[in-house]
Amino acid sequence: MSECPILTAAELATITGRIKRSSQAKELDVMGIPYRLRSDKSIVVFRSELPGHEQATKTKQRSPRLCLS
Repeated sequence: MSECPILTAAELATITGRIKRSSQAKELDVMGIPYRLRSDKSIVVFRSELPGHEQATKTKQRSPRLCLS
């Protein structure tokens, strides 16, 4: 099973160091991490938006193969 594309509430609290939503939003703004607000005002951060995510999830790319048969 693959990793969930959205940070959990615990992960969000860990990276911001805050529990209150408004404080988390301020910290995310300061860190330059994009987020979305749901209709219930909860914060959504996509893992793909985190700095360094691409390097952490990048797999070794194979060279293309040419078949001449």
